[in-house]
Amino acid sequence: MSEQYPMSRRSFLKGVVAVAGGLTAQAMVAACTPAPAPNASVAGEAPANQQPAELSFMTWWLPPLVIGTAVENAVNAFNQNHPDIQVQIEPNPGSPDAQLQKWQTLLAAGNPPDMTLMRPHYHSAFASRGAFLQIDELLDGAAEVQREDFWPQTLDRLSWNGKLWGLPAEIWFSFVFLNLDMFKEAGVEFPNDDWTWDDYLNIATQLTSGEGVNRRFGTSSLDPWWVQMVRAWGGEVLDETETSCLVDVSPAPEAIQWTADLINVHKVAPSAENLADQNVSSLFETGRIGMHESANWYLSEAMNKFKGEWGIAPNPIGPNGRQSIVQGANYAIFKQTNYPDAAWTLMLDMSVGNGQQILLKETGIFPTVRTLATLDYLPNYEQRWIDVSLMSAEVARPDHFVPKYVEWSTAARKELDEVWVGRKTAKEAAEAMCPVINEILAAES
Repeated sequence: MSEQYPMSRRSFLKGVVAVAGGLTAQAMVAACTPAPAPNASVAGEAPANQQPAELSFMTWWLPPLVIGTAVENAVNAFNQNHPDIQVQIEPNPGSPDAQLQKWQTLLAAGNPPDMTLMRPHYHSAFASRGAFLQIDELLDGAAEVQREDFWPQTLDRLSWNGKLWGLPAEIWFSFVFLNLDMFKEAGVEFPNDDWTWDDYLNIATQLTSGEGVNRRFGTSSLDPWWVQMVRAWGGEVLDETETSCLVDVSPAPEAIQWTADLINVHKVAPSAENLADQNVSSLFETGRIGMHESANWYLSEAMNKFKGEWGIAPNPIGPNGRQSIVQGANYAIFKQTNYPDAAWTLMLDMSVGNGQQILLKETGIFPTVRTLATLDYLPNYEQRWIDVSLMSAEVARPDHFVPKYVEWSTAARKELDEVWVGRKTAKEAAEAMCPVINEILAAES
């Protein structure tokens, strides 16, 4: 079965996905959002300013990251192909919190970039406060692409209040990375694509061995993926209107408890004490974890850092079927731009046009549209990676990126952290978090 998990030695993208740390993104954006610039042209109208249009594009994808070099190449190609538009890259490095602060500062000063790469958990906070250009009419009038060409989840995660506020820069889906060396050493068969979470626990138990600093774990902890686990069990985190917490409704607490039991009961996943100053990725890369939940963006890290043989598999099937998380960075145009048409041309190129194809060729990101998800456009992928990504895409759902996502998810993590270390049951944590989350969501509406 090992042929299902081919491994290449080609080098590509250094993944750049981080978790938000700020607590008041929506409130801070609201305070920083001024009225549109009085001389800004309306989308669809030719800008009154002189040509060429000089655009600023802000991004944290920067050299020496492979994807940063690819972005530079894509922008240079765009400038050559569009002599009436010249794009200047504006760096926005650092942590997500630092990036948020820079966006807010520039917005408050009335001088935001024309277009930016935006983190998904901040997108709706800016959109809800009128900072972004709404692009429905622009997309509907585009000859280059139709809405149905995109993975449906990408446009869903970029919509707020029934309108579209950006286009995807990439897309990734969650799935399982396998340390095939550990499987072989333990005499454990590689999983089939129709495996279940019960199978996962059984395999994790067989792969776990040793004690202390020499202990090898069958799986990484799945607590970062708790939303996915709740859905796999048949529960939900928020209701359909995203205004009410459902984590305290069965079977959501049972799914969370199962996830915590991997650490505290079965001891097949590392605890915070086991990790010390390491992270689960480094344990996987050094051969101490057998199965590691991650996503497309981690393919580059495994390629560059894992010394042995590895592969990937789709997520196991739960009581509610297979589930996966879909996410990725996005592009947005700030409404204050003086060049909305030029900015739209740039966004379209980077999301689905020549710029996107340059990123696919030179990095390991997964394409924003389905027609590009082939080896012809993904030379750094193996066919198995594409197959698993497509299986994941069929069931993947985004997180609840409402304008107060950072606030509600922080409230949830505060309680869940007590579950992961065994100080609370999942039921106790769920009952404690939902009133707080409901208050946050009520204030948002």
